[in-house]
Amino acid sequence: MSDRPHTQFDAVFIAQRSVLLNKLVRIVSNKAVAEELAQETYVRVRQSLDQGTEISHLQGFLFQTGRNLALDYLRQVKRQAPPKFSGDALEQDDTNPPISLEPSPEDRLSDEQRLHSLITLLETLTPRQQQVFTLNRVQGWSHARIARQLGVSESTVQKEVKRVMTYCIRQLARGEN
Repeated sequence: MSDRPHTQFDAVFIAQRSVLLNKLVRIVSNKAVAEELAQETYVRVRQSLDQGTEISHLQGFLFQTGRNLALDYLRQVKRQAPPKFSGDALEQDDTNPPISLEPSPEDRLSDEQRLHSLITLLETLTPRQQQVFTLNRVQGWSHARIARQLGVSESTVQKEVKRVMTYCIRQLARGEN
């Protein structure tokens, strides 16, 4: 199986993580829970890709998966919460309209451009650089864990991460000027 869908998804996740997190915070009203849901979203989408699921719109699938997980969380919390009284003012709150999870057309265009730039940039890295970057920045692995996995020193991993980050930042900055 090609690693291209995984590389593309990692780029989408990196580019959209803060937007996803903000949307999840608005749904669950708890930053710590939203962080956990964002990580679970990443895991679930990666599992789908690992199982060979063909996903034509990674960004939409990412946001829909996150939204579904957040709603599942709220249902679970509601089942565990004490019952509300029928006259409870919080029961019927029409003052807050439903939150749209869809980005504006301008945001969508900007996101697509950044995503394209990031995917193109990641594809210029060596396979090892891609692996180190993904393990550290996307999956949150420590330098020590990556070093053990790759059979290299922790110092080598630190230098590789620094080199990749410096390269990415410089290349992305050039594209914005």
